[in-house]
Amino acid sequence: MEFEQMPLAEKHILALLASADEIDQVRENSEDGFYNTGPETTAKLDAIARKNGLAGYGEYKAIRANVILVFSGYDWVIGRYVGREKLIRNRVARARVDRSLSAEQKKDEIESLNAQRVCTLPEVKYTANIEIVRKYYARLDASSFQK
Repeated sequence: MEFEQMPLAEKHILALLASADEIDQVRENSEDGFYNTGPETTAKLDAIARKNGLAGYGEYKAIRANVILVFSGYDWVIGRYVGREKLIRNRVARARVDRSLSAEQKKDEIESLNAQRVCTLPEVKYTANIEIVRKYYARLDASSFQK
């Protein structure tokens, strides 16, 4: 996952939230496929982003990547950013002691979490991004921006 880290402002988060569902719908219904965007689809995505106060779809993707970076290391159980590796360790430890999971479910969960270690991500460069994402976490989590 390559992207430019940027400082996030409230206006970025609000524009991301305002654009997410419509952008997701265009991508879902695109003849290009969900992950490919031809010129016509890109024009539609740019228009949606601009309508919601962004420079274009490129800015939407940059904001989205920065929010996902914070999500990847924020431990919502303890309510603070701990970094991706520590979060994975915490989640593995929780899975091991979770009595609601069967032995097979625990094994699957731990394997899935350990597999996430393959994808390394940088630390959050702009620490203020952590606070703004925390502030809007419920709305971000409920939106379709993560697709």
